[in-house]
Amino acid sequence: YGNGNTISMGDGGRISVANGRLVLEDVNVAGVKNKNVMCKNNAAALTLHNSNLLLGGDFTFDTGSLSIDMDVGISGSGTSKFIYSTRMSSTIGSLSMLSLDNGLTFSYAPTAAYRNLLYLIDATSILYVDGCTLHSTKTGLTLTRGTLLLDN
Repeated sequence: YGNGNTISMGDGGRISVANGRLVLEDVNVAGVKNKNVMCKNNAAALTLHNSNLLLGGDFTFDTGSLSIDMDVGISGSGTSKFIYSTRMSSTIGSLSMLSLDNGLTFSYAPTAAYRNLLYLIDATSILYVDGCTLHSTKTGLTLTRGTLLLDN
């Protein structure tokens, strides 16, 4: 529980989930880039609860799953990319919103040809794209539930 504080990821800093689930609640994580926030295997999971990832460069999430709970924001500096390339399913929970901020590129690029790895639980699950680029490989991205908000 971060109590609204910020974790600044310096050079060599890393948040790594080896097994189980790590919940980051009410915290800002700054300097996220490359793979310095990661799941070590596909059985591991990261939950963001009322938290923000502040990218300091391109960031790749390529292993494990991600859960979005309540209000979560991802923003980048300049032309930062959030590259979602895991083959595991990730969710935006009920009454929850993932906000992708202006200037960011969200690239849906799973290592297997799955279109539905970003799963919105129900109609109250929101993916809010605010002036960022939403990109997919040829695989495509299918959203079957929830709300997609496009702004700016």
